[in-house]
Amino acid sequence: MGHHYTPRAHLKRFEIVNKPGWIWRYDRNTGVFKDLPIPAVGQEKNFYPDEVERDLNILFEIPSHGCLSKILARKSLTDQERLDFARYMLTMMSRGPRRRKKSYQLAKSLLPGVTEEVRSKLVEILADSEADALSAKCKELDELQVRWEQALPGDIDKGIRTPFFSARTVDSIFRMTWEVVPAGTDRYFITSDAPAHYFEGIGIDKFESEFTFTLSKEIAIVGHHQGPQTTIRFRNKLQSQLTNEINRRIISTTDRFIFTPKADEWIKQMADKQSLHLSSIQW
Repeated sequence: MGHHYTPRAHLKRFEIVNKPGWIWRYDRNTGVFKDLPIPAVGQEKNFYPDEVERDLNILFEIPSHGCLSKILARKSLTDQERLDFARYMLTMMSRGPRRRKKSYQLAKSLLPGVTEEVRSKLVEILADSEADALSAKCKELDELQVRWEQALPGDIDKGIRTPFFSARTVDSIFRMTWEVVPAGTDRYFITSDAPAHYFEGIGIDKFESEFTFTLSKEIAIVGHHQGPQTTIRFRNKLQSQLTNEINRRIISTTDRFIFTPKADEWIKQMADKQSLHLSSIQW
């Protein structure tokens, strides 16, 4: 059993109705649905440093349980509970494979610029030295760059493998209007290896920003800046096109695995598209 990047308690809320403890997993790489025990999915061996999964559970998952129970019971949250739940949702956004891959790609894309800056400094510092001394240092730098391209330095690697968020993003989610919306009759929400969505080209703290997180197969939260700040509104009905929009958002940020209570064809059709058209929601 590996470290869970999608927590088991979260996955359980999407379990197969007539098969408790099991869930359908759709693999975007193979195009195959498979029903599996929940402990076996959403995890990977050595995914985090040893202490991280423990800290995620103690610092974020456990404080979220009471908040989640209140939301599912259509009860408002205290400011502290709202803050705890904002932090929890943000860790759900940053703890999976997709964010990690993007962070590695960014770090490695910056390496050539860093090494060239160091090279310029070496030329400046060793300008009056023997040519062999400069050549040796530049060769050392080249070897270092090759090693970093293969594996980043330990501190950088550990930082990338540890979920994070900033005080600014927490505050932005905290201040949003939260819409708690039902999937609707005969409809359901899905989750994935990236269970939360925001528009990366917009960010979190602009007026147009939206944050989407599916809590269970029946309930989702959409945060936005169109209404009163720090409020939570419970919707009684949701039109089917909005259920589709929320599921499209979750699928659009999925790295590989979608988790669902049913193995329906529409999931495969959405997941197999090269790109999904996403729309903002007017409340």
